[in-house]
Amino acid sequence: MKQETKSLLEKEKSLPEYIGLQEAASILEVEPEMIRGFCEMKILEAVQVFAEDNHWEIKTNQFFDHPNWNRFLQIKDGSQF
Repeated sequence: MKQETKSLLEKEKSLPEYIGLQEAASILEVEPEMIRGFCEMKILEAVQVFAEDNHWEIKTNQFFDHPNWNRFLQIKDGSQF
């Protein structure tokens, strides 16, 4: 197995089960408000944590096959969202 592929798989294993609006927006290259709408319409698998704040936690695994996933992992490895 290539070292780069192995490294990316190890990062995926250490990821949290859920990500926030900003992270999902970064992966999908849309505004966080659009992600919020996707959550409300159940287009994305998500849990509303604080209804009064409209805070959503979005299931991470639904992004694994997205073309921007590897870029997201590289960015996440070097900085915090």
